[in-house]
Amino acid sequence: MAMPTPPPKPPSRGNSQQMTKSGEGGSGETRVTIPPQPRSREVHPAVTEFQNRYAQMWDDNEELRASNTRLINENEMLRRLDAEKTALVSSLRQTLEDSQRSTEERLSKQEHHFRERLAEAERAKERYLRYAVSISTDLKSCIASLEAADNTAMEMAHTPSDKQLNEIDAAIAEATHHAVDQRAASLGVPISKSGEA
Repeated sequence: MAMPTPPPKPPSRGNSQQMTKSGEGGSGETRVTIPPQPRSREVHPAVTEFQNRYAQMWDDNEELRASNTRLINENEMLRRLDAEKTALVSSLRQTLEDSQRSTEERLSKQEHHFRERLAEAERAKERYLRYAVSISTDLKSCIASLEAADNTAMEMAHTPSDKQLNEIDAAIAEATHHAVDQRAASLGVPISKSGEA
């Protein structure tokens, strides 16, 4: 609230002169009447003290008004700085949340991708194991078949059949008869068809 203006200083009163014309006696002379010098008004010390205090209060009020204006400007500047700080913090928080959300989504996708690859690797491992087991089974079956064939061949080699034995006996008998005939012919012994001499 604005303070009222201090009372103005009392005006200083100077000496005044009053000129009068007198025509008494018809002489026509002019008289100048000078009023007596007024006594200077004395100011009570309490009034002087009040005026001084009032002027001091006026000066203090002016200083307070200037300080108030400065504080208002500083408060407005601080309010703008606070608004900018709030906006900056909000922007940083939003950026951080977006970054965290993007990172979590990327990590989730990578984890899902690696889990799928791991599951596919496990399935491929199972397929390879089954294939290896089937190959091992087939190899064992082939080995058993080869061993059986080898045993059969060895048995056939060591155990001739009746036909082979008959053929061998016939060949031996024929060779024997032929040798006997040649020996008898060389000795000049006649040999009958029945084989008797």
